[in-house]
Amino acid sequence: DENTIRGMRNFANKIWNAARFVKMRVEDKSAVSEDTVKNDEVFLEQALLVAKNVGDKIELLKIGLASEAVYEKFWHWFCDDSIERSKKDEISNKALVEVLKLFLVVLHPFVPFVTEAVWQEMKFEGLLIEQKWPDGKN
Repeated sequence: DENTIRGMRNFANKIWNAARFVKMRVEDKSAVSEDTVKNDEVFLEQALLVAKNVGDKIELLKIGLASEAVYEKFWHWFCDDSIERSKKDEISNKALVEVLKLFLVVLHPFVPFVTEAVWQEMKFEGLLIEQKWPDGKN
């Protein structure tokens, strides 16, 4: 229905806007405090848990649940909470970039054209489709 289409359009815009914000933040070279480094570790661990959760659901062929999980975490945890925390310098720009990359990989099965375009716009190395699923072992 039209509301679903409108909602997915808004989600695609959310992905683009989050990437633009991250790109803008990367140009900011502010100092990173010790507390920020600790926050970064927790932030990255939480992002890897999201990837694992979504990956597990995909492996079980629960595609709808996987898409809902990544949608919810990207929109509310990454965009609403984490980006706001980065504005207060509670999360470093480097960690913000890493988690955006992770989310683009995890979102790719659901919105491949949007995520690949964002990947290229961010000038990340290679093609998004060639990236390995995040597993925390790298």
